[in-house]
Amino acid sequence: MILPFIYDLTSVCDSAYENTVVTAVLGTFLPPQASVLHPFGGIDVSYLVGIRLTAEVAEACAALLKHLEEGKPVRSFPRAEGDAILQVIKELHFLTDKPVIFCANVSDDDVTGADNRHVAALRSYAEAQGAKMVVICAQMEADLAGLSDDEAKEFLQSYGVEESSLDRTIALAYHTLGLASYLTAGEVEVRAWTFRRGWKAPQCAGVIHTDFEKGFIRAQVVSYDDYVKYGGEKGAREAGVLRPEGKEYEMKDGDVVEFLFN
Repeated sequence: MILPFIYDLTSVCDSAYENTVVTAVLGTFLPPQASVLHPFGGIDVSYLVGIRLTAEVAEACAALLKHLEEGKPVRSFPRAEGDAILQVIKELHFLTDKPVIFCANVSDDDVTGADNRHVAALRSYAEAQGAKMVVICAQMEADLAGLSDDEAKEFLQSYGVEESSLDRTIALAYHTLGLASYLTAGEVEVRAWTFRRGWKAPQCAGVIHTDFEKGFIRAQVVSYDDYVKYGGEKGAREAGVLRPEGKEYEMKDGDVVEFLFN
């Protein structure tokens, strides 16, 4: 009974392992990129059954049905505003219409996967699917756990990388979902608030509380880099980089904000 849960997902992050123990549970040895395909195939059978039923009453479904039968994901199906197929896609919640990130889990012998043929194969597959891919090293992440910031930095440098694969995966997931974060900084705490890219200042204020959006007057905004560079709000104001923004301001990732409302 996993399908009802999957239908409600916003995006999918799937993994490919360079590990015969993992793929052996599928009953036969599969190359790493094939382990990515296995769960999608079974789930999309149910979609294909659904679309066959719909195709009998909607001519617009015929092209999508052919697209699916060719093994192509719904996300690559051409569509335009006003197309009849849009409502069908919305109602059926196709798994392959959701944004996907493929994760290639490599060994700590080659954490970048630069010389890994399986990574290259998965990258090609992801590109063909119109999806993103990130290389991760679970072993390295396990070794990082519990290290201090300074120790972690030195550890990553020993591998020739600047950030962990977990950080890169989180950043890519945010980008794939169209999300960003702004910050509020007070005397007690600094907090990040998630919003959708393209949102205006009042909408973002509403993430904190609906009263902030309803009574929005303006926002005092400074970029994170400037906030750090000038030592906080006071320094940013003295440097002239703290600026007022109105209702039409489109919030940016990393903005440090104070909302004024009545």
